[in-house]
Order: sequence, then C-alpha cells, then structure tokens
Amino acid sequence: MTHDDVQNLVERFWQGKARGLLLGQACADGLATLFDGRAALGPAEFDDLSAAGERPFRHTAPTELALGIAEYLANHGIVRHAGAWVLQTYLANTWWAGQQRAGFGLDDTGLFKAVLEGRDLPRAATPRMGVDPAAVVAPFALTALGGPDLPEAARICSGLLTGDATAHAAAALFASAVALALAGDSGRPIRTDLLLRRLHDAAGPDAAPAIALLQQLAADGAPPSTARRVLLTEGLGAAGPAAAGVLAFLSHPDNPHQAVRYAVHIGGPSATIASMTGALAGARHGVQGLPLTWRSRLDGADRIEELADRLAQQHTAALSTGA
Repeated sequence: MTHDDVQNLVERFWQGKARGLLLGQACADGLATLFDGRAALGPAEFDDLSAAGERPFRHTAPTELALGIAEYLANHGIVRHAGAWVLQTYLANTWWAGQQRAGFGLDDTGLFKAVLEGRDLPRAATPRMGVDPAAVVAPFALTALGGPDLPEAARICSGLLTGDATAHAAAALFASAVALALAGDSGRPIRTDLLLRRLHDAAGPDAAPAIALLQQLAADGAPPSTARRVLLTEGLGAAGPAAAGVLAFLSHPDNPHQAVRYAVHIGGPSATIASMTGALAGARHGVQGLPLTWRSRLDGADRIEELADRLAQQHTAALSTGA
C-alpha cells in the first residue's frame, strides 16, 4: 500500500466520522422535534415515526448555530479568546440574522441585536432563554485542539452566549465527550468509568454534581423517566441536559437509533438532548452507522455533508502536519 493509499484511507475515515457527527446531530434534533408538545410517547411511536413517514427532519436553532460555528471553523480555523468577538459578529450576521429555524429565544435576540448595533451586551437570564450553549460546540472536536485546549475553546464559545459558569462547564463536558467518541474504536466497548473521569477533568467542579449523577444512572441502567427526574433539575442548571445527552448515548453506545430514542423519552428540552446524543453516536460510528432513512429525510443534508467534508479535510491536514 502506497503512502497515497494510506492518506486516502485516513481521509475517508475522518470524512465518515465528520459526516456522522454533524448529520447525527441534525437528524436527531429534527427527529425529536416531531414529538414536540407530546406529554408522553407510546412504546412504538418513536420507532414508527423515525423509520417511515413523509415528514422531513428539520433541525432547530441550536443545531443551526452549531453548523454556523462549523462553517466558521472550516473557513477561519480555531477560536482563541482574542478572536472570539469575530466569531460572535460572524454568527450575528449569519445565524441570528437569518432566523430560519425554530428555537430562538429572547436572550438570543437581545444578545445578537446588541452585537449588530454595537451596544453593550445584555446580561442573559439564568436559566438562559434561548439556545443551549452546550449544544453548539460539537464541531470543535473536529479541530486540531487537544488536551485542555478543547474544553477551553468550548468554554470560550459558550461565553459568547452566556456568562453562566455552569453553562461553560456543560459546553466543556459535551465537546470533550464528542472528542472521545470520535477517537474511540466503535468495535470496542466503551470504558464508561474512564470516559466519565475524563469528562470530570475537562468540565471541572461546576459540572461535577451532574457527572456524579450521570455515573450512577449509567451504572444502574436507569430508564429515561428516572434520568428526567434526576438530571433535569434547577440545581444542576445547564449541566443537566448535557449530562442527559451523554447518558442517552451511554445507554445504547452501539445503537444510534436506540440511543436517540432514549434521549427523546427523557423529555424536557428533548430536541437539544437528542441532538447531543445524535452527535455522540454519529461521532462514534460515522455516517455509515446512522439509519439510512434519517439522512434521506433530513432537510439540508447535502449542505451539512459538504460542510463536514471541509472540516474533515482540515482535520486530516492538521493530523498529517502535527499541527
């Protein structure tokens, strides 16, 4: 096998992983929105609606913001503190100005209007009324960032949306979880204890209570109803939904369909939770591990694949140069 053959294999591998990550997040988000407003789901309803039907999957504002961040990263590279305002201005002129997705909130409007008008940024409410900052940071796992730099970049990004320290920790938790899912071998079982220890180190003390509860729920094989009662509480704040997304993934790490079903059955901000679970499942298994019907029903799938390919190419180049 020549060097070029090896390079092509590496590029195809990361292309599949990047597509899986972005398409997994968008598909799971769009699928979960089909159940908006439902107080409860019957045992077969999720399976029936996800496997068949003509209703397209249309992802919501958090995933659209994640895709906006992915596009920025593909065009401009990684984000440091000094360049964070550039990303914020970019998102104000693209993601917020477009507003073509459901899921925007009052804090999103107040923040990005202030950015565009050059005014002082308002203080966001806690809990935030708008996009969950943790749900938008998955694309950072496809950059050359490693070690403590990745969770730090996720914190910087969440800081563009809120000053809430728990939200920053939740973003660090989720970005680190996605990076671990990308790096893992889908043919080997997940070491849950090791993964959660790494997430604890990355997220720090503000997410520690949520991670401790996540660890216990995973060990107990808790059902979605218990996850909702334990994790979606005011005391855990923004770390709760992020922990719920990871728990749903760990509940069925080798079956994206079952993992996303678990996430939807948790309830609460189910589209946000499911989007995080879908990103993790897609990152672990690649696009080939996602149900074929999901991609065919996803609104804007071609655009998302093209963006994923650009990020994968950038990621592969960084790996080859050691950047």
